[in-house]
Amino acid sequence: MTTTKTPVMISGPGKSGKVIGKAIQRSGDFELLPFAFTKTSSAPIEIEGVTIQCIPLSERANFDVKSRVPSNTLVVDFTLPDAILENVKYYAANGMNFVMGTTGVDKVRNDVEQIIKASGITAVIAANTAAGIVGLQSNIAKFAAANPGGLKGCTIRVDESHQGPDPQRPEFKGKADPSGTAVKLSESFATLGIEGCPFSSKDIMEHPEQYRATTFNMIRDRRYQLEVLKVPAEYLDGHGWHTYSIADPVMAPAFNAFYHGVKNFMKSSPIFNGYTKVERDSTGECTVERRSADGNVFFSVSLIYDPASYGKSPVVEAVIKHNVNGRSVYGDGTLMGLSFLRDTVKADKILSGEGAILGSKPSDGKILSMADVLRLG
Repeated sequence: MTTTKTPVMISGPGKSGKVIGKAIQRSGDFELLPFAFTKTSSAPIEIEGVTIQCIPLSERANFDVKSRVPSNTLVVDFTLPDAILENVKYYAANGMNFVMGTTGVDKVRNDVEQIIKASGITAVIAANTAAGIVGLQSNIAKFAAANPGGLKGCTIRVDESHQGPDPQRPEFKGKADPSGTAVKLSESFATLGIEGCPFSSKDIMEHPEQYRATTFNMIRDRRYQLEVLKVPAEYLDGHGWHTYSIADPVMAPAFNAFYHGVKNFMKSSPIFNGYTKVERDSTGECTVERRSADGNVFFSVSLIYDPASYGKSPVVEAVIKHNVNGRSVYGDGTLMGLSFLRDTVKADKILSGEGAILGSKPSDGKILSMADVLRLG
């Protein structure tokens, strides 16, 4: 190649893969290769003017990756959960460093880690590449680790809206399972002692009405999303809106610190550079809001209370929201992951060249997370 841009190969050029492909091609640092790995489809596709040959799993053994793909190529994997292991084995066998955003990787995490560590490749693995959401998860996880049981006696209500089935298009099934982000956050809420946590995807799927009436409401009705939630019509097929309402009827010792920790994160984290900020402070409610420049990503945290209840049995509520329209935020996060991966691989090559002094082992693979990419510690 005559360009200095780093080549990137897409594995799984579906809806998310195509959005990420556009972000790659529009970036100043990376460019798409005219090849993509798929599970079964061999039909060519076009992304940002690049015609891409799709190579299904059945033909992968005949694809001469060594001669057709530059050695510094990075792979972006947004395929299907049942393809994870075969893909990782292929990347390891061919020395291909990758960013994986495919959900479901936790189910085979041990196998994936063993393959990577034995191969010497480096991978960024993140079920969610949206920087703000990853930052929020990290912020709450750190607080939970430092304050176990600090919200004991508090209750939670989660309302999460994702694309649902469309009666006019039987082929469009939407998202059938609960939000993985909400389920993951519930682990931290469980550490904090909040009643009903952690959530189990399996239990929610088996008893949706019971959870809807108590703690976890999966919203998939398109009319409700459009008319009540006010999800923009153009994003009914692809959005993720989350509201976590945490009520404190017992004056939990860590509740105030929890709210202020999330508030300070949203007010001052560099993750939100480029986002607008709105603060409201009135009797009964204090709110901080952050919104992306394109308006498609929204975060807020509110403290809601009844001033008349003080001195009696106050019920204070912390309400956290993160709403995403479309998939562009995941493309932005993936670009950050690619940049971090590229820099890490370059640094490791330098270190491995001085392995006798530094003790570096080129054969040891490395697994990174979005928390590493964002330097969240």
